[in-house]
Amino acid sequence: MGWFLRQAGDHDRAQLTAALNTAVDDSGLLDALDHAAGRGGLRRFVIQFQHRGGRARLLSLDTEPLASGGPPDGTTFDARGPGLERVVEDLARRLPPGFEFERLHVGFVRDQLAATSGPSGGPTASPVEVSLRFDEDCAGFSLGSLRQPQGKGSVVETAAYQRALGQWTQQMSEVQRGWIQPAPGEEWWLDGNTLHLGAEQGRRLIVEPIASFVPSTGDFTWLLERVAGPEEPFREREHRLELERVIELVLFAGARLGHRGVFQGEAEEPAGVLFFAGVRE
Repeated sequence: MGWFLRQAGDHDRAQLTAALNTAVDDSGLLDALDHAAGRGGLRRFVIQFQHRGGRARLLSLDTEPLASGGPPDGTTFDARGPGLERVVEDLARRLPPGFEFERLHVGFVRDQLAATSGPSGGPTASPVEVSLRFDEDCAGFSLGSLRQPQGKGSVVETAAYQRALGQWTQQMSEVQRGWIQPAPGEEWWLDGNTLHLGAEQGRRLIVEPIASFVPSTGDFTWLLERVAGPEEPFREREHRLELERVIELVLFAGARLGHRGVFQGEAEEPAGVLFFAGVRE
């Protein structure tokens, strides 16, 4: 007898199944997993949780690299893992009366980003498949229980791009040492290829606009008038990325184009948009 049948007893199983599905939906588990996995890219992993005394704890992440993607973005997942624990606690509170668990294994598979456009004109969410196993049903449920994700992965996670990235690490570090950001409240503006930083008598930098990025949506757009390299991320004008991938890509472009550093500023219009430019002089 599995976990569900043991919990259900003599109750109407169809109603309990519907209540269980509603609890999962209302807890926001699917969205939280998709968020923790990082924007874009194929994903396939299993997370193990412990739940005792109303508190959840993330025990382990089981995953393996694919030709493109597979594991969630490391830094992104580390930052958002505690949020998953809170979602599991909320899920436990929403379960039908009498339904309890101490172990939860969650399988997550994400396919290629949908090619159709959403309401804002950008790509819609990727198809996601989530599998849950509670207590005794966790036995035998592992990464091998999940299907392989379908479609094309993120262009910044392909083996070819990662190899090229590794060959430019030293040059990227040199560009990063020249990273410039305005001080809090410090004004900046762009006049052609001249970037003014500070008051009228402040610094002036000769720059080359590289890209813009919207942190709230992950929308990344190249502003370069030349292509920074032959790899796919440089040849496609728009991407959906996490900030850590954006910085990596901007530094790679800067190294390729011979920039001495990178300027990062936040635009006033539209608010919240980050602007990146390579410093030439």
